[in-house]
Amino acid sequence: MPQQGILAIAAAKGTGKTNLINSLIESQPKVLLAGHRISLMRNLCERCGVNYRGDLDKQDGRFITGSGYTLRVGTCVDSLLAIDPNSFAGCDLVLDEVCQVLRHLLTSSTCNQQGKRPVLLSRFRQLLQAARRVIIADADLDDHAIRYIQQLRTQSICHNGHHDLDADATLPNRAANQLFLIHNTYKPPGYAVRFIQAPDSSAITAELLHDLKNGDRIYIATDSKRGSKRIHYLIKELQTQLKQESSNLLLNSDTSGGDTERAFMENPDLHLSSVTLQAVTGSPSTATGLSIEGDHFDKVYGIFYGASSTDADMAQALGRVRAPVPRVVWCAKYGRSFSKAGRETSPRALRSLLKQKTQANTLLIQASLSEVGYRSLSDYDWESDPHIHYWSQIEAERNRSMWSLRTALKVRLMHEGHQVETVTLQKNQQAHNLLKEARDELKMENALQVEAAVNLSPAEAKLLSQTESLEPEQQLALQKYEIAKFYGLPLENVDADVVLQDDSGRRRGRLLNLEWSKYPETAIDIDVRALERQGQWQHGYTPWDLSNAALKQKLRQLLGIDAYLELGKTWDSESLDTFKQNTLNYAPQIKAVLNFSVKPEMSAAQILNQLLEQMGLTCVNYQPRREGKRTRIYELDPVVYEQQMEILERRKAIRERATEDDTAPLFNYSTTGDCATQAPVIQPLEIGALEQWRWGTSLSPWVIQDEVGQMVTIRGSSGVTFIVGKQELVPWDGAN
Repeated sequence: MPQQGILAIAAAKGTGKTNLINSLIESQPKVLLAGHRISLMRNLCERCGVNYRGDLDKQDGRFITGSGYTLRVGTCVDSLLAIDPNSFAGCDLVLDEVCQVLRHLLTSSTCNQQGKRPVLLSRFRQLLQAARRVIIADADLDDHAIRYIQQLRTQSICHNGHHDLDADATLPNRAANQLFLIHNTYKPPGYAVRFIQAPDSSAITAELLHDLKNGDRIYIATDSKRGSKRIHYLIKELQTQLKQESSNLLLNSDTSGGDTERAFMENPDLHLSSVTLQAVTGSPSTATGLSIEGDHFDKVYGIFYGASSTDADMAQALGRVRAPVPRVVWCAKYGRSFSKAGRETSPRALRSLLKQKTQANTLLIQASLSEVGYRSLSDYDWESDPHIHYWSQIEAERNRSMWSLRTALKVRLMHEGHQVETVTLQKNQQAHNLLKEARDELKMENALQVEAAVNLSPAEAKLLSQTESLEPEQQLALQKYEIAKFYGLPLENVDADVVLQDDSGRRRGRLLNLEWSKYPETAIDIDVRALERQGQWQHGYTPWDLSNAALKQKLRQLLGIDAYLELGKTWDSESLDTFKQNTLNYAPQIKAVLNFSVKPEMSAAQILNQLLEQMGLTCVNYQPRREGKRTRIYELDPVVYEQQMEILERRKAIRERATEDDTAPLFNYSTTGDCATQAPVIQPLEIGALEQWRWGTSLSPWVIQDEVGQMVTIRGSSGVTFIVGKQELVPWDGAN
């Protein structure tokens, strides 16, 4: 095996890729494992004898265990700023499930919190170049991922912001970028797949409950957190009816912080050997990295709603149980998780669309941008930046999968050597009713839990939003805070009705569309703030993360929608002829910017109603008699309109007060409440306010303002604040 360069391992699922990696790094003093999910990284660290970063202390910028300093560390790519490239120079950098890791780094919302994606990508490049050997592995490894890694290993940034592909000075020679590929063509024995084609998930749900009733042990893979909760709920109800002790486990992002769930993810076979579980339900957070090798399950069910995963992700999820036990699979015909930038299936077309939207939006907000920000966006390197090229590749692949999700999954399973039997079933009405009851019950249960959650102060909420793993109670408290903040309500006014009306944030998205039309300056402000968050790190921009709110507002204005946003305005189909012709003329732009397809066969009223629905508005109609015939007349539903405008007026008043005070609008914090409500405790540090610290890759010093436990609030020279761990700070004098 080569001791430097890039070692790429392409092998089918369950062929021992992780075991090989462990043998390669077990004696290496410097090892950095980088992944994309906390639970999976803990599992990988456990298997490879590496320390997980979240379990380590830090002193003078160095990681320490109970026995001393260590440079064998595993981390999520979200936290790469905590890793010093100089400390890990000459290390083995391991990216297991590399395609998933790269996709997470380039597209996940968590990697862009506080605008960090550009600086995370820069740190990723530094670590790739500092490593002596880069080990990448994936069952779906392809040339695009390998080429991306190679380009970053040799990439240098010119002063004009463009990228040169040339050997960087940190690499000892070009041999450090040589590729050594292990391609294992062996395919493990396939498993039998009962592939159900049905209009919804009710048929497979009925079969699942039947098998559980008969005593089968089942692992259930899903692509939806809400779907996993519904299944888990129905299993608990079934066990209650059968008077059985609850013996099921739910694994999703809401439960991953629990002790039982964490123990399962770190060592599933050990956990399953010590406890009896009839059912384990896993969301996409368990789709990769997890390996269940023992004889613990009789069947594996795959229930895929098209909510988030591609066909490749689903095949990965079905392979978490290594034993060739039968699989029962249902998948939605089409997926819903298209790229936010557009639905094109060509990487070049997707890049072109994003470039057009970004340039148009930049022109609209130019007056509010700094000269540096405008120039950086205008000069963005669309042609040779490896990040935009690989991003467009994986997003185009995602779109191709979404357009024919069921077929893509079936073909993939057949290609992998499994015995696929296709079965066509109809809706199971009884199971359909059970799923609906479960959905309604879970919505109400969550709403009541949010209402009862602890009230957070702004500082506590900011701390939780930056915390790596949250307990369920913390997630509920943060959800309550975010709802109160958006709607301009005191925390004690956030009750179950408010949570239900919020509809998991969907109402907030529609209200923002309306707010941008009513108050266009807010659309510009949200775009400028997004750019400022990324720009503060001084590592460029990632255009695919920008909301293009100003462009959406401008297009709606060009369509003339503003004229229909007033109470008392009425219209019929004939009076909308000009409006319909206008929307047909702008149909390509409407599809690209507003994600709505205008078709000639649609009526004018239908087009307008759907565009208004995007803004949280509904219409009422009546049919008066005119000249001997009835004509359908439309107008805005006054009740809905007034409810939406009341919220927008509250938000406007908060913005105006914040502008007058020149302070952040802390409108949603209240110290009143019942005994369960805890007031915040923020102790100011005794250190002088002028003591300066270095944090991350920032070129400017930071000042500590407040302390909450082991976390501190720091403020930069631009006024921006972050909450970080004390151990991440280095004295400014000592860092120079």
